[in-house]
Amino acid sequence: MSIDSSATRPTIPAGTYMVDASRTTVRFAVKKLWGLVAVRGTLDVRDGTIVLADDAVGSSVRVTMDPASFASGNKRRDRDVTGKNFLDVAAHPAMAFASTGVGSDGSGWTMRGLLTAHGVTAPVTLRVVDGRTTADGCAFTATAVVDRTAFGVSRAVGFIGRELAATIEIGAKRTGGR
Repeated sequence: MSIDSSATRPTIPAGTYMVDASRTTVRFAVKKLWGLVAVRGTLDVRDGTIVLADDAVGSSVRVTMDPASFASGNKRRDRDVTGKNFLDVAAHPAMAFASTGVGSDGSGWTMRGLLTAHGVTAPVTLRVVDGRTTADGCAFTATAVVDRTAFGVSRAVGFIGRELAATIEIGAKRTGGR
């Protein structure tokens, strides 16, 4: 599988790769105070599988995230976001992304999929911005814009932005089979 036609990008062998949670993270930024201040943070990935097909269009990704790991550097904010006002991790202890299609839009690769968060499933499109081989598998970086209100997380709209800019960095180890 090749990420794009550029000679500067390596070819990543087709096969099945297990996401390495220790080398994987979701970073996010959301505007607050009417767009004047950005809040940044991270979310841990628990596990996942990447299947790279010989033809990139047949590839797929499945990832599970831990909403309780939400960290912004402010413990009070983190407790509020993981509590009932926002993510309600007691009622919704997992988030998940499952791809539904891969394509190229002429300027790069995109991956369409369904994100489940806060008990709601909605479509999200990831833009793959980097893909490379590693000593034991592969690594990818993708970006997405997620509308939190699409998942029923609508508290403080107007004060806190609706859209989160997310960057997903995934490291994965190749498994024995395809």
